[in-house]
Amino acid sequence: MHQDRLAARVPPSDHGEGRELPVLLVEDDAMVRSWVRLSLRDSELRLAGEASSVAEARELVGRRRPNLLLVDHRLPDGTGTDLVQRLRREGVDRLPYS
Repeated sequence: MHQDRLAARVPPSDHGEGRELPVLLVEDDAMVRSWVRLSLRDSELRLAGEASSVAEARELVGRRRPNLLLVDHRLPDGTGTDLVQRLRREGVDRLPYS
């Protein structure tokens, strides 16, 4: 079975001490979302939003402009891979990083 592998490229030294990296979590399982929330606590990553579907994720990417996406593969209205490919086609090739 073929799997696409997607990796975020975050320059480790550019984001500065004490700054948080905004992350959008795309996961339809509420329990998994809560585990991720707990995992991100006390880290350099800040949960900028949560989506439980491809449609919600597309809308939140435009509004929240996260630096990183954590995306489940199987979602109720598509796949995480399809979401990322669609965002790229729409011009969201690289998420903003400051």
